[in-house]
Amino acid sequence: MKSTIPIVCALGAIALASTSAIAGPVAPPPGQAVSHHQHGLGHGALFRDQEFSLAGFALLTASDLSALDSSWGGGVELSYFFDRHVGLAVEGWLLDSSDAVATGPVDLSATLGAINASLVVRMPVEEARLAPYVFGGGGWLFNGSDSFQLHVGGGLEYRLTENFGVFGDGRFVWLDEFSDNYGLFRAGFRVTF
Repeated sequence: MKSTIPIVCALGAIALASTSAIAGPVAPPPGQAVSHHQHGLGHGALFRDQEFSLAGFALLTASDLSALDSSWGGGVELSYFFDRHVGLAVEGWLLDSSDAVATGPVDLSATLGAINASLVVRMPVEEARLAPYVFGGGGWLFNGSDSFQLHVGGGLEYRLTENFGVFGDGRFVWLDEFSDNYGLFRAGFRVTF
């Protein structure tokens, strides 16, 4: 039952984003300028300079770290964009690994946690309300035998309003021993300030 809740949340966020994208604004004819007023965006852009955001997400691990295959969890992220394209993000997450089978140096007593920092580069497409992004950084995996980790990944954010969006991304993570690497996938919502 516990693992059903993150699945339902992630699928709901994806469904909401896809239905909003289908029912979203129609692109203007070629040669006609697009203003934010035409899209109901008021005076501001969707993806702004000096933007703070708070995100909540569900996550799934997979890939090479067989001890954590298909383990679910959740977390929060705080980010700041210096301009529309470059920002920093700090996240923390917890993962329930009580059903996993230990096969390596990772202690799977019940819960794993991580704190990570990332440099994020995004390319907003205002007319489509989308911002594809790439990111990379490092942090700590807390599991009884703490491990330094590096990661690199990419994703896509869809802004429903100026201050609310949904996102999904994936990353590859290298642990300090470079032997128990894994993939991590997130889906969630983002509130901007």
